[in-house]
Amino acid sequence: MNNSRYVIIGVLALIIIAVLISIFALGSNENTSEETPTNNEPAESTTTQDEGETPENTEENNTDEPTTPQNESEVPEDTTGNETVESTTVQVPQPAPQQEQTATTATKATYTEYSQARFAAAQQEGKNIVLFFHADWCPTCHVLDQAIVNGLERVPDNTAILKIDFEERSDLKREYEIQYQHSLVFIENNTPPPYPVATGIDINELIWQVENLSSF
Repeated sequence: MNNSRYVIIGVLALIIIAVLISIFALGSNENTSEETPTNNEPAESTTTQDEGETPENTEENNTDEPTTPQNESEVPEDTTGNETVESTTVQVPQPAPQQEQTATTATKATYTEYSQARFAAAQQEGKNIVLFFHADWCPTCHVLDQAIVNGLERVPDNTAILKIDFEERSDLKREYEIQYQHSLVFIENNTPPPYPVATGIDINELIWQVENLSSF
């Protein structure tokens, strides 16, 4: 009986020791858990300080923002000035080529039947005039007539060749003292008579006479 008592007492002693050890362990864990928030508290304070600094930076950035719209307002003023300069430079050279084309078309040599209106128009335009007295029965007249038609582009500009019926226009024969068909009268622009007269010439001599009208 005494041995069993000792065993029971020993077991109880072990249980008491185990309970004390567990109580001690729990106490140490509570101490460590209480220390951790104290260590974290400064970190929270630093974060609040950093968060407090960020609005100050945003306010500084907000003060800097009005500078950008002021610069943007200056830009369109310069661009509008440049656009007006470009529009004036583009409009200047446009009319020139149209005038050149009109002048070139107006000075081409012409070959038509004689009329008083065509003769007066050629004089008014300051052209050199060639009166070609032509007869239907004259072979030489037909040769020159065809040569003028085919080679009119060779005749100097500002020239009007007028074809006159030798048989029908006796009034013009008397005025210019023409005695033979195949006669040509060369009238320099708005010069008084007498006018040079050539008979029986070809297209090359006709061109030469027109080019040298001022020498007669």
